[in-house]
Amino acid sequence: MSEENLIVPNPETEKRKEIREEIKNIPPPKLKEVMELLEIAIDYEGSANAVARVIGYSKSAVCLVRKGKYDGNANVFYAKLKREYDFLINGIIMCPGIKGEMHPKVCKQYKEAAKAGKMLKGAAFLQVKDMCRYCPIGGRR
Repeated sequence: MSEENLIVPNPETEKRKEIREEIKNIPPPKLKEVMELLEIAIDYEGSANAVARVIGYSKSAVCLVRKGKYDGNANVFYAKLKREYDFLINGIIMCPGIKGEMHPKVCKQYKEAAKAGKMLKGAAFLQVKDMCRYCPIGGRR
């Protein structure tokens, strides 16, 4: 048995390679673009801390970016931010419940209502209400 057959790819390493490739393809972001997307994401999530958790950064790093004083690699930050929140710019996600497109704000509203046990009007909510509570998307793409 050769050594090549014994090597098992590490999914975490593969994910890092994918992120590096994405970063290579992203032109250097303009600070304005990063700031705009970050503000939209914070508005959507409700806090800088929530955005930081989603993209894997500390709250202080997110705050430094907001102030324009971040010393880290802006391309990496922007790539992670764009990967998680680009749907807010595009305005469409694919809902597995209705098997079609939905606006992220509607998705978030449905998920919050389903978790709270509230009923909303509309055929779409009735169709997805049992799924929304457990949906991994929850407003994300």
